Amino acid sequence: MPTTNIDQRVLRLVDLTGEDLNALTDIGVTTEESLSFIQFEDLPVDISLIKRRKLDIIRQYLAKGNSLTATIEMTEVNRIVTRKKGLRVCTHSDFIP
Repeated sequence: MPTTNIDQRVLRLVDLTGEDLNALTDIGVTTEESLSFIQFEDLPVDISLIKRRKLDIIRQYLAKGNSLTATIEMTEVNRIVTRKKGLRVCTHSDFIP
C-alpha cells in the first residue's frame, strides 16, 4: 500500500482545503495508509459531512488493498467499494413492471 503524502491523490478526489489537511494531521492521518485505518466516526467534524463521506469511501477502498492512481475518479472508487460489498445500484428500469 502506498505511503505517499495524503495531499496528493486524496486532496484531488475530496477537494480538501488546508484547514481540512491540518485537521487530519491533528488526528495522525498524514498518509493514504494511515487513512485506511481510521473509522468514519474518528474523522474531524470540522471537515464537512460530504468530504468526510468521501474520505470514508476512499478509506474503505484503501483498506481493501487497492491503490489510488493519479487518474482515478471518485465515481470509480465508489463503484469498486459498493461492488465489493455485494451491493448494486438500482436503476429506473428496476421499478418498471
